[in-house]
Amino acid sequence: MWTIISILILLILEIYNVVRNIRNNRVIRDTLNNYDNVVKVRAMIEEHDEDSEIVKAIKDEFNVSFYPATRIFMSVKKMK
Repeated sequence: MWTIISILILLILEIYNVVRNIRNNRVIRDTLNNYDNVVKVRAMIEEHDEDSEIVKAIKDEFNVSFYPATRIFMSVKKMK
């Protein structure tokens, strides 16, 4: 009985992780494919000194969590 419950819980957690990864990747792709968003992120990079401030500004501007904001920051920084 407990093994079935634990297997179901693991299955639910894995499905949640897959959905979260798909959502995060979609947000990153949509943000980076929009030129205006890339320009905004470049302006944020020039405006702030610390990387953590830039990531926080991206989180606030695009309403995303920490992981997508960090990936967006790294990708735009590589584009320069």
